[in-house]
Amino acid sequence: MQLPVRRELDAIVADTMTPVLEDAGFSRRGRDFLRLADDRIVQVLSVQTSQHSTQTLVSWTCNLGAYIPELLEIRGHARPAATPDASGCYLHIRLQTLCPERGGGSETWYDLGDDGFALHLRADTYRELDYDPRRADTVRTRVRADLVELVIPFFDRTRSWRDWIAFLRGPSGQEASAFEHLVLALLTDDLASARTIYRETFRARPEVRSYVQRRFGVDLQKT
Repeated sequence: MQLPVRRELDAIVADTMTPVLEDAGFSRRGRDFLRLADDRIVQVLSVQTSQHSTQTLVSWTCNLGAYIPELLEIRGHARPAATPDASGCYLHIRLQTLCPERGGGSETWYDLGDDGFALHLRADTYRELDYDPRRADTVRTRVRADLVELVIPFFDRTRSWRDWIAFLRGPSGQEASAFEHLVLALLTDDLASARTIYRETFRARPEVRSYVQRRFGVDLQKT
């Protein structure tokens, strides 16, 4: 590939990712894509390049997040001036979470270019994903397919607080702290779950009880 690989990655973001994601209602901000969903959630996709990229080969992945302002406020953080990238959201996943069977469970990274080693070391991955990192057209085809078949359907399934609770309680393996689970339960009026979480985790934390009373008007210590 003759063009500098990072410039070619920018081209893929512009001419492949942007049209697909804009058709799904996202707006672009550099290498981030944002969409307002339900319950004031902002859905975020961010392109992250690998620190091991070279001048002739760039590796990158997609991080997916849900910016939920309440999860900042409960920890006393001021809202940022702009929506953070996906890794800055309290709830976020890597692309591999959506396709755990790929590559024997290793992280999903796209490669573009040729450093003289990747073609040998990652040949099985390229065959599995049906692209050649030296051919930008095949990389575009792979990325477009993953957006349409994996990423957008995931965001469509996680539009609300209730959707994220279902996802976190499901088989994804994704984790959130007990406090996040507690607040999400309260935001969705699931008092039974909130009381269970409080009883099992926060019974000896009076400041949590006080916060919930002040923020939600609920005394979780009462049955």
